[in-house]
Amino acid sequence: MLEEKKRPNVGLAAIVCKGDQVLLGRRTGAHGADTWGFPGGHLEWNESFVDCARRETFEEAGIEIENIELFHTTNDCMHGDNRHYVTVFMRADHAGGVAAICEPDKTHEWQWFRWDELPRPLFLPIENLIKDGLNPLAPLAPHSWGEATQQVSLPDMGEREGAGESQELVDLIGRTEQFVRGKLEGAESGHGWYHIERVWKVAKDLASREKDVDIQVVELAALLHDIADWKFHDGDQEAGPREARQWLESIEAPEELVRHTCDIIRHISYKGANVENTISTKEGMIVQDADRLDALGAIGIARTFAYGGAKNYQIYNPNIKPTSHASAEDYRNDNGHSINHFYEKLLLLKDRMNTDAARKIAEERHSFLERYLKQFFKEWEAAPRTYNKLVRDLIPDIIHANGDAAVTHLADEVEYWDSLVAKLHEELDEFIAEPSAEELADMLEVMYGICALKGWGIDVLERTRRDKLARRGGFSKRIILEKTT
Repeated sequence: MLEEKKRPNVGLAAIVCKGDQVLLGRRTGAHGADTWGFPGGHLEWNESFVDCARRETFEEAGIEIENIELFHTTNDCMHGDNRHYVTVFMRADHAGGVAAICEPDKTHEWQWFRWDELPRPLFLPIENLIKDGLNPLAPLAPHSWGEATQQVSLPDMGEREGAGESQELVDLIGRTEQFVRGKLEGAESGHGWYHIERVWKVAKDLASREKDVDIQVVELAALLHDIADWKFHDGDQEAGPREARQWLESIEAPEELVRHTCDIIRHISYKGANVENTISTKEGMIVQDADRLDALGAIGIARTFAYGGAKNYQIYNPNIKPTSHASAEDYRNDNGHSINHFYEKLLLLKDRMNTDAARKIAEERHSFLERYLKQFFKEWEAAPRTYNKLVRDLIPDIIHANGDAAVTHLADEVEYWDSLVAKLHEELDEFIAEPSAEELADMLEVMYGICALKGWGIDVLERTRRDKLARRGGFSKRIILEKTT
């Protein structure tokens, strides 16, 4: 019987970057014991490189990653272990979580290291990566294939975010990146190159989490979505699609790719709270989500005031209230202050995301906006807010827990009675404005306070209610008295 021919295994390593450091773990077990390596493992059947990187990193270190891209491959002949691997290196950014020992049979410890201060000894695939002269922390590091990989032939060598690309399409994206960078690198007001780069990265990450996505369309639309923003072109909503088409045709992009990309650019923008969103394709929804995420959180706040400064808007004017715009023209012509933009757009975006992944990210960034506005108005008002009204017993503790000071006093019997009556009116008004069990419960709590002050037990109140019910009935029959004759 012929001996079965041996073939190399395919391993995958996730180079997780955080600032100027990468994550490495000291390995345990028979394979590469006591060497330092990246999170990773075997590529599973029918699994994409991106999914494998995300899975292995979470299983081994318990952290989330984003912006996952193919970085390099190495051909690793481990003669001492009688093993042969082709290792696929995926570069990713740390997205959340603290590295933990989730699989103690594989890893002793995790640490973050600068690339020029890597520990030793290193796992063989990393040694080969270094021999090829690669640095995952270098800006815009290209996909490359060094001496260690020239003996290997892999399918889909151009995989980007889970989808294969022909060299022609890689060139289209690379040339488009350079075109957009050259045109917008000096631009600001929150719509310059760095905004484009963030949207591009996030769009690729969102696309990697969806099925049946044309990643080339996603990348081109993300890169070109603000190439001629209508807000800076006298409201001309065809300025962007027109310039994008001119560029893509000049580099001989396929017509279907041009059409789809330009259609996304035409419909991506937010044009007012009451203006219908007309994005219709999955690719468009992904790019729109990425663009809108950049309008939230700390970056979103910075961009809001950068744009407001470019347009000479006031930071805040309490006399100008937010507007719910009914048309793109109303939205464009509104010259309100920057704080209004939070209420007219930013705070509405969380509930208008298209993808599950974007909705999750938006939740956190939305909360940051709310915390910022709370602090903004606290500082704007300068003087302490005055209430002089009855509050629930634990409200002063809650105020202190939030970092504020509460000035209080205890009411005498007369002030307490007057305050309870005023509170009952307040809660009734709130119930009328928003009928809910919560508002009704607030009214009931005030009634219990009145009963306690007057010495009426709850049983007395209920007995009186039942007596009136027996004598005069309730309101269940919905009888409306029109008049008497």
